[in-house]
Amino acid sequence: MNEKRLNTQAILIIALIILAVIVNFIAKDRFLKAPGIDALAFNGDKLYLLEGSVIEAYTLNGEKSMGFQFRSKPDAFFFLEGVPVTYRRENGRFIVYDSWFNPQKSFSAGRYTTVTAIGKKIYGVSAKEKYIEILDSEGALLETQKTPVRPYALFQWRGGIYYSERGRNIIRQLGGAEERVFDRLPEEGTVIRGVDDGGALHFLYADKDFFSARYYVYDPVEEVLLTAQSKYYIPASLASYNGYFFVSDNAKGIVDVFAPDHKYMCRFGDEAFKKEHERQFDYKKKYLYLGVIMNFVIIALFLWALVVFFIHRKSKRGAGHADTEGRSETSPS
Repeated sequence: MNEKRLNTQAILIIALIILAVIVNFIAKDRFLKAPGIDALAFNGDKLYLLEGSVIEAYTLNGEKSMGFQFRSKPDAFFFLEGVPVTYRRENGRFIVYDSWFNPQKSFSAGRYTTVTAIGKKIYGVSAKEKYIEILDSEGALLETQKTPVRPYALFQWRGGIYYSERGRNIIRQLGGAEERVFDRLPEEGTVIRGVDDGGALHFLYADKDFFSARYYVYDPVEEVLLTAQSKYYIPASLASYNGYFFVSDNAKGIVDVFAPDHKYMCRFGDEAFKKEHERQFDYKKKYLYLGVIMNFVIIALFLWALVVFFIHRKSKRGAGHADTEGRSETSPS
């Protein structure tokens, strides 16, 4: 292979790799910014879905009853004694709304990994700094509790407050010595959401890469751990209403409903709801598949570059060997 042809192939390979990386970056950005269910929450008999910067309320038969768009996408949405609240990690700001989402007040606190409302208190969890801050409904700091491990999700169970350990199948009691190891779960994972139902703990358990989660039910009396077979792609959320449990999948835009006997019951929503989220899923799939294809293209181009390099190297060695032999044959004895 001559030098001119080699340089042409090298420039072509580099240009194609750069193009594939750019397309892959754009596809990933579009996929992450595409609409998807980020959080679920019940208030009364209304199911609220946070999708990006839009919050929508649905009746139990799946009909949309209201919608509201925030100025910027919140990192958390929850109800504090029936009052909607949003939280943004960037500035640590909580905004409290009325039932029609008119802002009533706001306050700033820490930059938390997760936030949870229990009763009249807000619990802010910092996984990196290993502490949990407890705020009152006005945002005043009541208490800071250090944790021996990286905490992640906080929830109420059997009358106590528990938190999960980031990256392990363990939950611990806040301010107490009790801990529970779910030895039938993969060790490297994280409980990302927990809900108590008469002593049975319903929770979502994320894999170690925080790519997907599974829905589990743990009964401490019967020592039974039940699981739904489906995977839910993160952000996944969990909410309950009168013993029924609702699990959302961000990528697919679905909400699965489980009956009080823990069995899968149905998919939430009327036809309009399902069609809208099917369109969103189809939109996201295009970018997901495009990103996967670009990864294969990048690998193929890299292998092509290696092949060209070794062929060129071998041809240079062959040319050098032939040149040496030619000089040896014509050299005087």
